[in-house]
Amino acid sequence: MPPLPTTAINGCRIEPGDFWKLMARCNGCRLETLFKNLRWDVETFDLVINQLLNRGLIYTIGFLPLRDKPRSDLYYFRDTGLLHHLFNPKWLIDGPHRKHWDRSWEGFVIQLLCNGVGKQADASVWRKGDEEIDLLLNWPGNSKCWGVEISRSSNKKPSAGFWTASQSLKLTNEFVIHRGDCDSIGTCRRYTLERFLEEFDGAQVQT
Repeated sequence: MPPLPTTAINGCRIEPGDFWKLMARCNGCRLETLFKNLRWDVETFDLVINQLLNRGLIYTIGFLPLRDKPRSDLYYFRDTGLLHHLFNPKWLIDGPHRKHWDRSWEGFVIQLLCNGVGKQADASVWRKGDEEIDLLLNWPGNSKCWGVEISRSSNKKPSAGFWTASQSLKLTNEFVIHRGDCDSIGTCRRYTLERFLEEFDGAQVQT
């Protein structure tokens, strides 16, 4: 773990153990959420987050659509082993704290896709109200725009908001990555992660 300042500029004392546990708890949340929970000043927060980004411990992904007051980026741990080590032992995979494991899986899949088939694409999250698409892959100068829903469930179905966003964004491909059957729901294709990587990893996206 990189060294942390002992005290924030605003005088808030920094306890490394508490900081890392909070980082794990907020994994997959907006940076603004983490900032509010830490109660540091902006300068100290930006310094530490930039250090974590530069060392490759976390990565961030931004939101679409852009608004007058844009949302802060989501962040995820790159190393899920480290993330799970920081989890509270009471956070059972299928217990009341399942959301922490769901976000870990989501971050893992996003990282794989962005470093694989989507390496040349602009990656973002689409969110409007309570509706969300977990990953958009949009190739600059290309007509291709993919929407990907990610879930640990065995029967994930695209939400009404997903279909609305698909029409609005003119998605050329719609995918669900889950733990269930590899099939289709309308124009959306569902895959396990293994099957998706077999079919698309290293694929060249053409205009």
